[in-house]
Formats: sequence, structure tokens, C-alpha cells
Amino acid sequence: MDIHLLSGQSFENDPKAKAGFNFDIGGSLFTQGTIFDDYLLTFALDTRRKLNALNDDSNIMFRDRAEDRLYPIYGDSSQLNQIVTSNSNVFFKLEKDKSSLMFGDFNTGFVSADITTPRMSNYNRVLNGARLKLNIPQITDLEVFGAISRQMFNRDEIRAAGVSGPYYTSKYPLVNGTERIIIETRDRTFINRILKTTTLTRLSDYNIDYSTGTLIFSQPIASVDENLNPNFIIITYEYYPQELSNSIVGVKLNQPLGFGLTLGGNYIRELNPSAPYQLAGVSLTEKIGENFDISAEYANSFFEDKYGSSYRAGISAKPLDNLSLKGEYQFVEKDFSNKTGNSFAPGTERYFGKLEYKPFDATSLNIEFNRDKNFTTGHLLQALNTRVNQDIFSHIVSGGLEFRQFSNPQNINQIDNSALAILNYKSPTFYNISLNASREQNLLSTQDFTRPTQTTLGLDYALTDNLKLYARQAFFERDKLTTATIIGADTTFNTGLDVFNSLNMGAKYQIDSAIDGRSAQTRIGFNNRINLIPELALGINFERVNGNNPNLNISMDESYNAWSFSTEYFPKNLGFRASAKYDFRDGLRASNLFNFNAAGALGDDFGVFGRFMYNSSSELIRTHNMDALFGLAYRPLNSDFFNALFKYQLRKNHDGLEFSSDVLNNIFSFEGFFQPSYYWEVYTKLAWKNSYDITKGFNPVYSNISLGLARITYKLSYNFDIVGEYRNLTQFETLTSLNDFITEIGYFPMKDLRLALGYNFFGYNDKDLITTNYNAQGPYIGLTFKLGNFGDIWGQNNVLTKKDLQ
Repeated sequence: MDIHLLSGQSFENDPKAKAGFNFDIGGSLFTQGTIFDDYLLTFALDTRRKLNALNDDSNIMFRDRAEDRLYPIYGDSSQLNQIVTSNSNVFFKLEKDKSSLMFGDFNTGFVSADITTPRMSNYNRVLNGARLKLNIPQITDLEVFGAISRQMFNRDEIRAAGVSGPYYTSKYPLVNGTERIIIETRDRTFINRILKTTTLTRLSDYNIDYSTGTLIFSQPIASVDENLNPNFIIITYEYYPQELSNSIVGVKLNQPLGFGLTLGGNYIRELNPSAPYQLAGVSLTEKIGENFDISAEYANSFFEDKYGSSYRAGISAKPLDNLSLKGEYQFVEKDFSNKTGNSFAPGTERYFGKLEYKPFDATSLNIEFNRDKNFTTGHLLQALNTRVNQDIFSHIVSGGLEFRQFSNPQNINQIDNSALAILNYKSPTFYNISLNASREQNLLSTQDFTRPTQTTLGLDYALTDNLKLYARQAFFERDKLTTATIIGADTTFNTGLDVFNSLNMGAKYQIDSAIDGRSAQTRIGFNNRINLIPELALGINFERVNGNNPNLNISMDESYNAWSFSTEYFPKNLGFRASAKYDFRDGLRASNLFNFNAAGALGDDFGVFGRFMYNSSSELIRTHNMDALFGLAYRPLNSDFFNALFKYQLRKNHDGLEFSSDVLNNIFSFEGFFQPSYYWEVYTKLAWKNSYDITKGFNPVYSNISLGLARITYKLSYNFDIVGEYRNLTQFETLTSLNDFITEIGYFPMKDLRLALGYNFFGYNDKDLITTNYNAQGPYIGLTFKLGNFGDIWGQNNVLTKKDLQ
């Protein structure tokens, strides 16, 4: 709480700096505990800033900020747990069992992901607002939420490029902590069929720069898998458009009706004046025992003055231990819109059915049907596949038929048919050699261009227990005979040497689907990882993709080479770790990436942390980025009267917009804490920021700013202390220097209660070179307390003693 009298100049648009008598009160509060015997209450409040805000007051949602605090620099084992998550000044949550009433950050999506989970009407966003959840098992599961938000949702699908990055979001800057990233592998012939999904985790799988929307993955993301099925990076996130205030309300219901029947429904409405949006859905699921599920779903949307609907029905059953059935129907109108839900293509219809039967331990039967119709393009593709697998004394034999019906690539209105007979064989191992053979035979005069008649022969050779070689040769029969070759090696063995006590290597060289040379899509690649010693690993990745095959539904539109070289050094006994990576890609989306990270202890008293990243891309918007941070901390192991931290940060961005710009920031800072005795505490901070902005069409802007801060505390006795603090902020180009000096006397009537009376001589306050806030000059009073130990009222420690202070 501040009471002050300000004389002199008033600052425009700053209510805290008006001349005359001013009154200001502020505080922060956090508490968590049980009330009314079985209710858990969590409450947090900060009147001056948002609870999750970073040091520069930027917004943040659902973020564990441990990496921002740089605890490894300080040399201890401290951990940061984020109990409250709120992109506002207050957080409130009252819980009982699975029911709760809250105000803060929350996710609106469904948690489970089985066949009974709504997909078309799944509204999955990160919001800040109020939510009521009423969950009574076997009775009802109801959720009501509402939020007033300036943020918007977006979804990007990015084709993987064979490198770790950089990849860019279409909108930026992003709201911190709202991104969700998965890797989808899609069938190259059935566009709606997702073969595999992998959910990624920030820091372990990827890093993201929220200001520029730049994604860097820890491992290269292959453009296609071994069967030429394309990989997509799916990222959903929130961003801030210009001048938007959006009210969002929603209701979700999951109501048990008895006898395994559950009714679900939801209604979402975004009251956005410029782009109103509405989503409604209803679902019905029937669960009979543990092995039979039926679901049906209908969803309707309104967006951009258009209504659209979608339908889905699914079944999953296992009537016998050796028999399982799955089926699904999906229809999506072209005007249906729900970017927040699962992946689907508007204007499509899909049928899917699968049967798996295992009459004997050595015999299995699989039947699968797919039908994919795109009403927008007129493309049709459907296939029926039957296959029998038989183990005959370790000889694995499989055979089947595949019938395909598809739109002719040259004439979309022409429907072609093909039929394939498929036979595969794998022999048992004799003298470390096993034989692989397969035959795919077209049975009709019309053939599927992507599946020609072919024969494949292969050998697997175990040279030693630790070294295995393999080779494949494929022969394609079409207008002319063409071939494809695959060779590779896998090794794992111990050298017996002290320096190189283990060596793991793997290599693969392959040319896939080389049907007729220039028009076919081909891929050559290998992935090596060599562990020279248990603490040191080297990695090499290479991918070559060539050609554009118009007969594939999803095809590459370019040829390129992608290389990735990486090394990781994690010694067990040195308390130090480091990693480095270099990625390169040519072609239309050419890019470069260099990334280095290191952290650890230097002896008993010093800690070090550093990172450096440079990336460039041929994209027209964000072409060059550089980010570096270095920290050196001094924290003596045998004494704690002096701790110090030095940091250097560099950021450089080049944007290739219509008015291209280069922005560079260098920040040097030093922090020190000195406590020679119980009575004296000294904290100091020195910082210097150098920056320039060169934007095409404008004069260059250069800036140099320095910050100096010193705070001295002297404890008069067990109940009193005196504080003096001085700050100076200087801008050299404008010859502007702002000073601030305060004195304060504090009194502790209780252990966690402090009363303060102070005087502000100059009236200026700055937040770490990022934002400025002019405060009034004059006297002020302060009150600081902690409810956890607030006397007999709340807690149990009420008397301040010498033992407490020592």
C-alpha cells in the first residue's frame, strides 16, 4: 500500500504519475488447504501483475517455468512446481472428488481418446476464465465454462522436411504455453487414414520461440516413412490478433443413461464480432461388457455465414478371444469447420472395416476395407484387402488378395480397377542366413500405377552375433522393367577397449518405388548412431527425396537432400552435459540450423549454462534467427555469504517482409548478493543493453541503455530493519538519466508480518530493462505478511524469536 504526494510533471496516460495526492494499494496472496472437512481450496491473488506473467509481463498459460528460472546455474537441486495456472491476476479452485469450481487456465478438450470420444465436436482450446465441473460417477458429468479472451485459435499442418528445423507457424507471436504438437503419418493413397500419431513434449522433443513462431525439434522429422507415406507436423496454438475481444461460452455433457448407454453433447459459441463461430454436437455410446463398444456422433458448425454438418459412427468388438472387429463411417460436409478437433478433410466420406481372426496359434486371418471419397476434387479410392499368415515350422508364409478401385489421375471422372495377388515368404535361419521373397501380381488388364506387378528378393545375414547385413532387390513390371535396391547393416558389439568399449551403428540405403525414373517419387536415407563411449554419442541422418509423382494423392513437389549431424556428451561423474547439432536441407525449402547447449558445474563453486542457436530459411517471412544465452554463477560450496551471477543474452532476427528488418539485442547483466554478517545484506545488479533496428525505408535506430541497482539492508534488532535502495537508468543516445532512491524502515511484530514506512525521493521504477513504470514521489507505507504462519489466526507460529532469525 502506497500513499504519496507528487509534485512536478505528470506523465501522460499514466494514472500512477499524476500530480497531487495519490493513494495506491497492492498485494499478493496464495493459500491452499482443506475447508469444510472434505473440500480443497486453492486461491492466489496478485493485484499488480498476472500470476503467470513472465518478467516482461508477457502472457503465459499452462507453462512450467523451471527452464526460465535457470536453477541449474545456482548449483542446487531446487525444483519449481506450478500449482496455480492463471493468465490473470487471480486463481480460484474449490474441489471435491472429481467436481470443481475454478477460475484460471483450463483446457476445453476431452481427455480420453478411444472410439467413444467425440471427434467432430471436440473443442480443444486453452482459455482463461471460469469453469464448473460436476462429476458424480454413474450419475452425471457436466461441464460449463466461459471466458473473455483476446486470443484466437489456429491450426497449422506443415509437411515434414527431413530436418529438425526451422519450421514456422503461420501466425505469431504465440501465446506462451498454448501449443500442442503431434506428428501424423498419413496413408499416401487414403488421404483421411492416419496410420500413426505421436504426441510431442516441449523441451524433450522440441523447442519453440513464441515471438517468431519458430519450431526446432530435437530429432529430424522424416518427410516420408519407409513406405512413402507422408509425415505431417500438426500444431495447434493460440495467438493474439489485432484489436479483438472474444467472449466464449461452452457446455459439455456426458450423461449415463443406464445399461451401458451414455449420452454426450456439447455446445460452443464464440461471440466474436468479426467472425462469430458456433459448434454443437451430440453423441451416443453403448458399452456392452468390456469387449463391445458402439458410438454415433453428429456435429454442426456455423462459421463465415455458412452452416456445415458431419456424421460419424463406429464399432469396436471382441466377441471371442481370437476375434476382433472394428468399423467406422465418417461423412464431413465441405462447409463444416472445427480446426480445434481431430484431423479430417471437409468434403469427404470414408468407410473403414477390419477383421482379425486367429483360429490357431500359428494362423491368422486379416480382412480390411477402406473407401475414401472426396466430393470437392471428385477423387475416389477404395480397397478390399484379405491376408492369411501361416507359420509352418518357422517358415512364415502369407498370402492374400487386394482389390482396388480408384480415379484415373489423367481423367478424374474415369474409375479404374485393379486386383493384386500377394504372396510373401520368410525362411528360418540356416547358417546365419534367412531368405525373404514376395510377389505382387496384377490380375486385371487395368493396373494401379502406384502398385505395379513386382517381385522382391532379399537376404538377411548375421555375420556375427553383433553384426547383421541385409539386402533387398525389387523388380517392377510395367511398360519396362525397372528395379529398386535396399541394402543395410545393423551392429551392436563390445570392442573390449577402455576408450571405445561399445560401438552401435546402423545404416540403411534405399530407393523406394523407382518405377520409371524421373516421374516417380524416390527416397534414399540412412540413420546412424554411434556410441563411442557410454557418455558420448554421434548421430548422422540423411534423406534424399526425388521426383513428383502425379499419381500419388499426396506427393512431394520438389527434390532435396537433408543432412543432420549431432553429438551428445553426458559424462556421469563430471556434473556436465553438452549437445550440438547441425542440419542442412537444399531444394525449394532450403534451410540451415546450428544448435549448441551445455550446462554443468565447474568445480565445487562455479556453475555454467549456455545455449546458441542459429537458423536460416528460404521462407519469405522469417529468414534468419540467432539466439544465444550464457550464464556463469558463483556459489561457494563451503560458505554462502556471497553469491554472484553473470549473464549474456543475444537475439538477432531478420524478417523478410515487404519492409525487411534486422533487429539485434545484446544484454549483459551481473547480479550479486553479499551478506558478511547477520546484520548486513547487500544486493546489486548491473546491466547494459545494446540494440539496433534497421527496417527498409526507415532510418536505423540505435539504442544503448544501462541499469544500476543497489539495495542495502541493515537489521537493527530482531524486530527492525533499515533498507536503502538506489537505481539508475541511462539512455546514452538521448542523454537521459533517471534516478530513484528510497529509504525504508521495517518492523516485524510477528514472524511473517512486516510493516514498513518509507520515502521515495525521485519516483522512478524499472523492470529489468523491459518495461517502465513511473511511480509517484513521496512517502509510502507497506504491509507484507504470510497467512501460512499468521499467528493464532491462521497457523501456529506467532512470536518472533532469536532462534527464528538465526
